[in-house]
Amino acid sequence: MSATNSICEQSPEYLAKNLGYHSFPDKFTKQRSIGCIKSPNYFNLPHPMKIKTTLALLPALTLICSGVAHGDEKKGASGIVASFETGVPENFAAQGGKLSVSGDHILDGSKALKWDFKNGDAFTVKTGPLGNVNVWTGYGNYSRSAVIFPLYLAQKGPGHLLVEIRAGEETAATFEVPLVHVGWQKPVFHYSWNSKLKWVNGKLKDKLDNFRISAHGVTGENTAYFDAIFFNDPRDFRDARGPITQSWEPAVHDFSKLPAPTAEDLAKVDAIFKIFNPDPNPNIKREHWEKRVASLKKSIQDQGLQHGNPVKNHYKNFGFLNSIANDWLRCADPEMRKELATCFHTVNDWMQEQGLVVNGSIGKVNNYGGRLYVDAITKMRGPLKEHGNLKTSIDYLKWSYSYDDHIFGDNHHVSMDYFHNEAARLMRIALTHGDPVVRWHHVNQFRDAFGKQLIVSIEPDGGIFHHGFHYYAYGSMGMNDASWLAAVLSRCGMPVPRKSLDSIRNAVEAMIWYSGRTTLWSLNGRNAAGTQGAPTGTIKNLAEAYAPYNDGKPDPYLMSNFLRLAGNHAKNPAYADITPAASPNGNFTMPSAALAVHRRDDWLAGIKAYSKYAGSGESYANANRHGLYMSMGQLELLTHPKELPTVLGSGTRPDEGYDWTAIEGATTIHCPIKGIANGNGSRNPKSGEIFVGGLTNGHNGLFAFTFNTNFTHNIVRNLAADPKQAPKPDNLTALKTWFCFDNRIICLGSNISISGVDYPVRTNLFQKFLTAEHSTTQLNGESLTLADQAITRDETQAATLIDPYGNAYITPAETPVHLRISEQKSRNNNDTKDTTGKYSTAWIEHGKNPKDAAYEYAVLVQPTDEDLKSFTAKQPYQVLKKDATAHIVHDAPSNTTGYVIFQKEAELPTDRTLKSVAQPCLVMIAEHADHFTVSLTNPDARLQAKEPQPVTITLNGELTSADESSPATLETKDGSTQLTVPVLHGESVIIRLKKPKPLSNTEAETEVKDSSAKEAAAPAKESERPASPLANYRWIIAGLLIVAIAIVAKLLGKRK
Repeated sequence: MSATNSICEQSPEYLAKNLGYHSFPDKFTKQRSIGCIKSPNYFNLPHPMKIKTTLALLPALTLICSGVAHGDEKKGASGIVASFETGVPENFAAQGGKLSVSGDHILDGSKALKWDFKNGDAFTVKTGPLGNVNVWTGYGNYSRSAVIFPLYLAQKGPGHLLVEIRAGEETAATFEVPLVHVGWQKPVFHYSWNSKLKWVNGKLKDKLDNFRISAHGVTGENTAYFDAIFFNDPRDFRDARGPITQSWEPAVHDFSKLPAPTAEDLAKVDAIFKIFNPDPNPNIKREHWEKRVASLKKSIQDQGLQHGNPVKNHYKNFGFLNSIANDWLRCADPEMRKELATCFHTVNDWMQEQGLVVNGSIGKVNNYGGRLYVDAITKMRGPLKEHGNLKTSIDYLKWSYSYDDHIFGDNHHVSMDYFHNEAARLMRIALTHGDPVVRWHHVNQFRDAFGKQLIVSIEPDGGIFHHGFHYYAYGSMGMNDASWLAAVLSRCGMPVPRKSLDSIRNAVEAMIWYSGRTTLWSLNGRNAAGTQGAPTGTIKNLAEAYAPYNDGKPDPYLMSNFLRLAGNHAKNPAYADITPAASPNGNFTMPSAALAVHRRDDWLAGIKAYSKYAGSGESYANANRHGLYMSMGQLELLTHPKELPTVLGSGTRPDEGYDWTAIEGATTIHCPIKGIANGNGSRNPKSGEIFVGGLTNGHNGLFAFTFNTNFTHNIVRNLAADPKQAPKPDNLTALKTWFCFDNRIICLGSNISISGVDYPVRTNLFQKFLTAEHSTTQLNGESLTLADQAITRDETQAATLIDPYGNAYITPAETPVHLRISEQKSRNNNDTKDTTGKYSTAWIEHGKNPKDAAYEYAVLVQPTDEDLKSFTAKQPYQVLKKDATAHIVHDAPSNTTGYVIFQKEAELPTDRTLKSVAQPCLVMIAEHADHFTVSLTNPDARLQAKEPQPVTITLNGELTSADESSPATLETKDGSTQLTVPVLHGESVIIRLKKPKPLSNTEAETEVKDSSAKEAAAPAKESERPASPLANYRWIIAGLLIVAIAIVAKLLGKRK
């Protein structure tokens, strides 16, 4: 099954279950709230059942909205649903022209309001008070108070209709409807949010109670129809649209000056079309199709999917049309095919009359909502052409999907939804053109635009942005569809440029780094159940897309990783010559995502922060509601199952009693869950900090996080008895760093400060779910297993903890640690139910309102007994500095020193290689026998920057480059080396520098003489003298001489 079929060609039941598409009863007979909580769903798909004009909005019939009311706190009005079925309602009064009801053009029921008018005529609607027109509600708080005013104009002409929204006889706001479009149109104006209404007197907003419609500049007689009017109803802010002001026609493209496609070229396009639209199946008997056609006709009749009925749910109808189109494709019987085509035309013609046309009242259907309709029209290209309706259908699709802008324009924008929902549909629209030559040109142009879109949409480090941050949930869907489409084009001989495939590869290779069987939890956004899987299908698709550039074979590296992550395919004979890849090992950074990944064996450790550029995640009221801290310094260990670890398998269970304030590695305010709960809006916090990011030398790495969150304000307000009177606390701030060497992660924190919050601040070591297999925690050698009573320990001395999953945490004496093993109560990630779970949780307590608090601990990921014994016997690392200016750590086993320099004036250790820096930066220096490996960066991701900035450091010793192609500029002077490298987006730059060769005896004597002469000529203070090339060896030589003398003396003593 192709990706398109598996994702897009789904039943209406699937859509209702998974995408929020719902059908409604035929009639509403009860009162409807004008600011009701039953607002449109996520994409604000317009109500499938269009309620008749809402009238008599009585103040007594009010209902408090669940949404956030911006401005006043008034209630939204409720109204009685009126019908035009029995005539013109009493509160509609004509001051010119004639009001009546008609079944000629309807949106709901069997009648609509008809107004025959000429210039100067008018009518009024006494709605009664509209209530609160400042409501924000619904999914993500996307729906805001609006007037929805569908109307059908019978003929074009000069002039316009003026719609006045009034309070008594005073006009508050207006909008105009030019007489330029025949058919249904549906203006949607929001009252307060980004309102496009022309406000005459905004002070009347809370007094609105009637509408007046009048004709101006009209010549001759005309007719308008009105139906399904909502005078005050929350609608998605993206649904706003004004009246039609001019006719729309698709662009006309002249291909005559371009090279004509060959027969081979046309065959390639036909091959693509067949992938989207398979051949008929002659094995299906006529009897089956006769029953099917009869069933379709009955559904059309029973559901009113034909002329004379309103469109109740066009999204459901799209699924119905697509099912007919699928039948037509599969049917090989010519007569039955005609019957199926007739069923299709009956429904499609009716929907187009109801407004499924350019500028029509149904509006644009694209993104998630329009996919099935595009699929249906593409499949029915032939019958639509015969029916004379192909151009109308194609024009509508081009209008809905902004086809010409996407395919022939240069404005390519970053959007994962483009790949997931639009790219394949744009390809289908291109394939729908009737003329084969024109079709080829459109498909070829699509290929070019698609390739460019890939390049601009993916960050160089593999970042896939959606909603303003690296968002795996959306990005993985986008890359899955993009790689599938790229594979289709390659398979049919029309591959996108290799540069475009390499862009997808950047994203996919990053995914390989941050995925086990599942991806890191911190990247899941509002999909916080912890179950988002690795992108196996994407990897396979992309491997196949590379075939034209790899002698017709899939990319071997990608295929081997596909087999590693999708182990069930490893035994497939088709892949017998491919060996599954080993898990990546090393250290990997993504500046655009504020992410670092450290891997050894099959486990991975992810460090995720947020910054000016990288959001901390996404929360809605009903999705990841309490995930405030998920990307605020989480140190996430995926360790189990061992070969392909998962979030849940590694002890993080978001929907089983998880303490959302105890995110591992993060420094958090430990408060009741209500304090960190998101409201009704979309929460995607960023900070103003730019010194956030990682550094790698390929093998090891470090990460810096300038933590500064103002969400302390929300916490205090959420927990206050009177939120309006809640005091305003300071931000929670901290400097947090992680130094990653092999399986050792050294975690430092300093300058942890806050005031004005009456809850303790903690740095969380671990929070692990207890299972039968993973039930024991060790503290300084004592095994602790939960029984009937909770276990608590407060360790004030140096401590060694081993969590139930085998990771060790070592704290020094100056960092007291607390442990609790107990059952926890919480809420699930969607905040729909209470949850419980048994956990082992450890943390460092900083107390309430700490000032410049600090911490230090080391994590050993999956250590062996020997690892742990060796570590505790002799600590292998040394913290050289930990204050507001710098965090510096030396790791003895790797002979590497890591520097996080927050302030360029920081005093650096004088006995190390790094002497000074010209700016805040990250530096790692690994010393080898004959060279140094120096890696450095400025972690400021500068995502919009076009030119690199220099990062300059100064090293002790006169060093030379070991790489001819090095991007570094070196300048040696007075025993020091100034090193400058260009950094564009926070990427790590790795330089190898040769050590100076040891001096021979003659060279040493000369050096000493020269040095003595210089000192005699110009004596200087010791602190001012430049270091000579021998400086690094003098104390070593002196030490060796002392040892030698002692040995000789001892030997002489024995002889005596």
